[in-house]
Amino acid sequence: YPIAVAKGIDDFQNGEISVRFQMIGGSLDRCAGILFNVKPNGDYLTVRYNGTEDNVVLWTFNNGVRPMVKRATDNMPLELGTWHTLKITIHGTHLQSFLDGKQYQDFELSAPVSGKVGVWSKTDSMVEFDDFAVTPSAK
Repeated sequence: YPIAVAKGIDDFQNGEISVRFQMIGGSLDRCAGILFNVKPNGDYLTVRYNGTEDNVVLWTFNNGVRPMVKRATDNMPLELGTWHTLKITIHGTHLQSFLDGKQYQDFELSAPVSGKVGVWSKTDSMVEFDDFAVTPSAK
């Protein structure tokens, strides 16, 4: 899973993370995601959009294993080469995810987040990211 960790954000706990993305291609996958709760051992959480499945899913990556946590039920196809915005908000253990301003997930995490953040992709996805923004808020 190709990831890019943002410099200078070492302990995101509460607030909002957003990124604009456009899928350019990929024969096996077309994925773009927000990476968060990144731990020194490599564990993390990600909310990602998958253009081959047309959905938004919350995944966890622990000890080299990536189980799904929560899949949004809506089917949301996006056109290649068009810009979209993926956003998450986290307050304590409460996580919400949004795609182009529409809420797709409302979920209670098992524990508060604390760690680095960035962007996530998968396999042969060709995706461009822009306007990565992190807005921390008080607990």
